[in-house]
Amino acid sequence: MKKFSLLIFRSFLLITLFVLNSTLAQKPRQNQALVINPDVIGESSVRNNIRFDVKTGIPVALYNPNYLVRNASPKEMAEQYLSENSQLLKIAKNLTDLRYRTTTETRAGYHVHFDQYAGSYPVYNSTINVTIDKSNRVIFVMNGYKVEYDVKELADLTTVNISTDEALVKAKQYLGISDATSFENVQTVVYANKGQFILTQKVNIVPQKDLYGDWEVMINAQTGEIIRAVDKACYSDDDPEKQTRVAGQGFVFDPD
Repeated sequence: MKKFSLLIFRSFLLITLFVLNSTLAQKPRQNQALVINPDVIGESSVRNNIRFDVKTGIPVALYNPNYLVRNASPKEMAEQYLSENSQLLKIAKNLTDLRYRTTTETRAGYHVHFDQYAGSYPVYNSTINVTIDKSNRVIFVMNGYKVEYDVKELADLTTVNISTDEALVKAKQYLGISDATSFENVQTVVYANKGQFILTQKVNIVPQKDLYGDWEVMINAQTGEIIRAVDKACYSDDDPEKQTRVAGQGFVFDPD
């Protein structure tokens, strides 16, 4: 048993070192020139067991709220918590702007995930995770809920002038991709940044030959402007001549 535990620990350590090395390595210069990343991470502060966003007052993380809910399905228990704490979380009490996504069960409990919607579209990177233990107590909450602020008028989140097909073409043109891709997907989302909501076509592309990377390009669905472009891939070497594409498989450590 000790040998097995040691093997698991060594495997996890090797994976951690590999991920850190890959993450810290610089991306190819060609890719860096294409990046447009206006994202701003808001300042936060901790009071008692809650981390708040300083600008909006929204609690972004609640550590061990120890909130007892009625015995029900994980989804129903999470919904009870969110509804009864909607004022604190700054979400609608009837949860009309949230949609249930999935539940992950572990030996310790349940992780229940919801996405925020603005009108008909999901808000990018807005997941709310409610963690409930097996004794029906909410023990952790991660809150990605977004609000508009410092704007003269609310954004138009209904008018779409740039279709998903047009957005895909624009993204490929921007990245200089003329050859085949390994993956491509387009989704209409609401991009929230610096208190502003923008209706956006989110394009994800993995090129086969023209360009390395796992690209996410966000295009204003009303004006066609490219407002964000990031390469989400990790690299072990920033020299394009030393980079090769390989097919492989492996194991990933998934903590509770």
